[in-house]
Amino acid sequence: MKNLMASFALMLLAFKVSPVFLESTTKGCIGKKSAACKGIGFCFGSNANEGELTFTFRFEPVSSTLSILLDENEIRQKQSGSLQYFKDKNRFQLEEDVKLPEPVVTDLKLHDDVISKGMYTLQYQNGKYILIIRK
Repeated sequence: MKNLMASFALMLLAFKVSPVFLESTTKGCIGKKSAACKGIGFCFGSNANEGELTFTFRFEPVSSTLSILLDENEIRQKQSGSLQYFKDKNRFQLEEDVKLPEPVVTDLKLHDDVISKGMYTLQYQNGKYILIIRK
């Protein structure tokens, strides 16, 4: 029995275990926070200001699902006007294409760096809004 368990343990170590998801974060804004953002969308990059939010991007390779997680309390504190797009909603209308920051694309090993404008599923779990981009 010990030999069987030892063999099983070695087999597990021999396999490269893939993560359930890859994750990356960046700072950005929701809405029309800069001249470059013409519609409701997400602005990332050089517009650094204290109102920027933490965007957590999560990619699940097995299901090819890209999600964006935003903390409700952080939105309330830094961009309270943007809560109207999330509170009690199950869909989010992205009114313009969004180019993802290069570090996010690299961290998540994505082949496409643009989120197309459109309507996306929105979920709420444990104080986070989860925008599901691709399935």
